[in-house]
Amino acid sequence: NMDPGFALGAAPSSLAQVLKQGETGLSLQKLREKEQQEKLRLAQEQIEKEMHHRKGMRGESTALHYQDLIICPVQIEGGAKLGEEFELTGKGAPIDQRSLLFKLRQFGVERTENSQASSETYYLKMAIVVTLYNEKVDEFNATMKGLIISISELQKEKNLRDEEVGIFFISDGYDKASKELLDCLEHFGLYDEEIVKKEHMVDSTYENMEPLKYKDHKYHYIWEEKREKDSIMKFQGSMVWSTEDKEKRPINNVLHLFQRNTNSNLEMNFKEITGGVCPKYNFFFGMKHINGGKLDSHFWFFKGLCGYLNPKYCFLVDIGTEALPKSIVKLYDYMERNPNCGGVCGEIEVDTTVKSTFSFAFALVLAQFVEYKISHFTDKAFEALFGFVSVLPGAFSMYRWHAIMGTPLEYYFKGLDKARLSCSEANMYLAEDRIMCLAIITNKERSDYLSYVPGAGSRTDPPNSLPIFMKQRRRWINGSNFATLFVIAYWKNIFATNHHCFRKIFYSFLFIYHFFNTALTFMLPGLSYATFSILLRAAFPADDPTEVRTWVGWIENTYILIMVYIVLWSLGKDVDKGSFFFGLTISFLGIFMYLNFLTLFLYQNNDDTDSGMTMIAIYLMAAVLFIPPLLNWKNINGVCKFLIGILVYIFFTPFYFNTLVIYSFCNLHDVSWGNRPPSVEQSGKAEAAKAAQNKREKESDFKSFRTLSTVVWLTVNIVAAYFINYMNRSSVNSESDIFLMVLMWYVAGVLASRLTGCILFTVYRCFCTPGRAIIESDFAPPKPLSDTQPVEKTAILNTECLYLDQIEENLEESTQLLERYLGTGQHLQAANY
Repeated sequence: NMDPGFALGAAPSSLAQVLKQGETGLSLQKLREKEQQEKLRLAQEQIEKEMHHRKGMRGESTALHYQDLIICPVQIEGGAKLGEEFELTGKGAPIDQRSLLFKLRQFGVERTENSQASSETYYLKMAIVVTLYNEKVDEFNATMKGLIISISELQKEKNLRDEEVGIFFISDGYDKASKELLDCLEHFGLYDEEIVKKEHMVDSTYENMEPLKYKDHKYHYIWEEKREKDSIMKFQGSMVWSTEDKEKRPINNVLHLFQRNTNSNLEMNFKEITGGVCPKYNFFFGMKHINGGKLDSHFWFFKGLCGYLNPKYCFLVDIGTEALPKSIVKLYDYMERNPNCGGVCGEIEVDTTVKSTFSFAFALVLAQFVEYKISHFTDKAFEALFGFVSVLPGAFSMYRWHAIMGTPLEYYFKGLDKARLSCSEANMYLAEDRIMCLAIITNKERSDYLSYVPGAGSRTDPPNSLPIFMKQRRRWINGSNFATLFVIAYWKNIFATNHHCFRKIFYSFLFIYHFFNTALTFMLPGLSYATFSILLRAAFPADDPTEVRTWVGWIENTYILIMVYIVLWSLGKDVDKGSFFFGLTISFLGIFMYLNFLTLFLYQNNDDTDSGMTMIAIYLMAAVLFIPPLLNWKNINGVCKFLIGILVYIFFTPFYFNTLVIYSFCNLHDVSWGNRPPSVEQSGKAEAAKAAQNKREKESDFKSFRTLSTVVWLTVNIVAAYFINYMNRSSVNSESDIFLMVLMWYVAGVLASRLTGCILFTVYRCFCTPGRAIIESDFAPPKPLSDTQPVEKTAILNTECLYLDQIEENLEESTQLLERYLGTGQHLQAANY
């Protein structure tokens, strides 16, 4: 019943003053109309000012802009604040004010100053990073297609402006970049080879490069150039950590940054890729002058670009990974509705497209397809229920910038200081994303949690050759094992945070679960053999259990011999040269797996054994394979492919449990990325000789650690397998099945926990998800006023909404007035207007 004119801004104090002065001749209605006309005039002026500002911002941004960037330590008396130790600047000069990078920051600064102050100010809504190495054009096109479509969805559904999103491609070294891709970028107008050659005459050998000097072990930065007779310029700039004295030691590098806002020509080029969709967006292509690794590329993104632009969200995606429709919108919407969520990941789906469906490559890809689905539907959902997803994969994840800046990023980048890392630490920081996830939830200054959004899918190209697949899994297994031990060792830090007491209890249960899973992984080969032996001899009993010269004994000895061969080949053969043998182990172990199912069936039908727990474990295994996919059937692309993939995945399971685990433990000294050569730090000849000597010593130390760890690991597995078999064969009563019963109870408990967590997470997502905020799209589109249309109260309201939508500013006053007029009694967030 409130008067609309009053609700829309007629100040009662001014009206009372007018009436007191005796101006009774002017009607209240005319006064309101006059005030509304003045308000609309001011709003129109603000619109014109806003459009002029955007036009000025985009003016030179549509042209390709180039600048060399470096990262410098911040020189502040008393030291810089944690997370703000570095600043991004141009080579020998500040960042060019004509550049798109500067204008995006300036636009964000002005928007922040004009809006209401908040606890977390930001200049950019979302910064998207894609790291490159030597990938081809097809992978770039797939990633770019998903990003462009997602940005179009964000602009249409979430009203994000093109000034609020930036895409950053960071290439790891000029001499490693794909020339085919560079030609493609140059064709799109995103790169100019002539600028690089003209300005720098890039030399990929760097034989005479002098290292950067620094004084007094302080944050004192010196820029040096060296010009040879061929006019070759040398670069310095990136940083390496020193964990002991907290000194930031520069190494030789610089970022060649090409930047532009899209134009019509670029739109036409990308429309061929995206199917006609190409919104306005800001594209940045940064090429590091020297190869430094993927983690170093993320250092440039987080410490350099994000530190300069101060985004609200940081989105990480790997080259070759394609974001599926609505996926980034779902992640963004979840982060917007849950301000305490520090990070969230979506679902990564395997692209099963191969040349031949009747090949080993297709079987390997199909096994990974099912593995990815099961791990997301069960493991990710189970962990998200507790609020701690142990790893947000760098291939497709979103972080809140204020949740990771500071301590989490300090942990994340400790892996850059390779010279000071021990072998265990080097393996641990192969999974640096796991370490950062722990640092996020144990941050004493915040109470953030980590989550997973089912249905926010992406498609990636998996390894389709055995050597690349084994190198990838070696890195994953060793990294996750050592990182999980680190997480378990520091889980007590959770009690010093601001989390609710119930969440701390949930975290404790989850850490205990991870501890037992890690212990099981450590003894997995030995326990697998013991289980196979017990089931085989229980299904085919012999008069003398210790006799090995029977057909059952021959099968068992063949299994042992294969395990021995795997250990020897893992220790002495490179996986590229031993791929044929490792491929044979997949076939033999797969046959043993189905033989295991046969013996399990015969075992449970044996009247002399108590097979109740065994059957429960079997039913739970089947439930984990089928119930979570049924709960997520909309997210499965190809049900028949998934069902066939389950049979292939079961066939590959012993290869996962035995070959991959053995190969990983036998190669603990290898801490390389696997599918790319190690990065090279450039230095003078004397420094290079010293570095080579240090490298040889480091490799020797790592191999010694590998030898000791392998001996301990083999001893534990052999002793466990021998002890269990000895107890089984020497017993003549029901105690012979005690190990199998304990193992089945453990397996049943783990599977029941994962299945229950998956179901509860699905129920929570369906019924307990926080309500979304009211946004502009909830209102019908307003109709503009014509010149002859009389000014009515409803028309004034529609015009007010129209101008609010056009201005796209955080107008707190207008929001409050609309709340009072609508009478909703709900809090409308000004940012959504």
